Order: sequence, then C-alpha cells, then structure tokens
Amino acid sequence: MKQVHEVLIDALKDLRANGWIKGDLGSINGPKCASGALRVAVCGQMSIPGITVEEQLFQASRTALLRAAVEDSLSEGTEDIRGVYNVPTWNDKDGRTFEEVESAFERAILNTLPIELSFEEALKETI
Repeated sequence: MKQVHEVLIDALKDLRANGWIKGDLGSINGPKCASGALRVAVCGQMSIPGITVEEQLFQASRTALLRAAVEDSLSEGTEDIRGVYNVPTWNDKDGRTFEEVESAFERAILNTLPIELSFEEALKETI
C-alpha cells in the first residue's frame, strides 16, 4: 500500500506529464484536476469504490494537499482563502495557476515525507 507522500508524488508526476485542468476531474491518460490526479495515483481510476483503504488514502492525500495550499497562501499573503473548503474549490478558483498547484503538491510532499527521506530522494525514486 502506498504512503501519502507517494500518492502526492505520483499525482504531481501525472499532472506534469499529462496536464492540469479546472472544472472537471479529467481523464486517466489526459489532463486532470488535482483531485483527479490523486484518484488515479491511489487506485488507477477516476472512481474510488466505497469505504475502503484506498478511499482513506485518497482522503488523507487530499487533506495534506489542501493544508499545504492554505499554508502557501498564508505564508505568501497572496490569496484570499475564504470559500476554499476542499481541493476541488481550491483547484477551480478563478485565477488559479498550475504553478500554484505544483507548489502546493511540493509542500504537501515535504510535509508528509518520512524524516529519513529527502525531497530530492523521494522525487528521484518516482520521477
């Protein structure tokens, strides 16, 4: 079973390779939103069946990403985070850029890495 940081790395790798979109989950082999990329990274498909270990891993990964997005916004003081309640509302916010999405994924990866693994080592293993 994957760890949260591995899901985040795989999702970021997918977004970089296949593209990022707003307003739709996307497709397995094409561009997708942040939630779509997390879904594919968890179980290789856009739907996650029922209450399973995969669903718990997906929710933990989304929580880590949203926390990182809020941390980025607060540390930079560049964004009003009112009305951002979950990953889809954050992803689809007017003016959102892929660079902001990448930054949030990178921060989330750093926040969830095991202490003995560096960011560069983690990315090297999967990208």
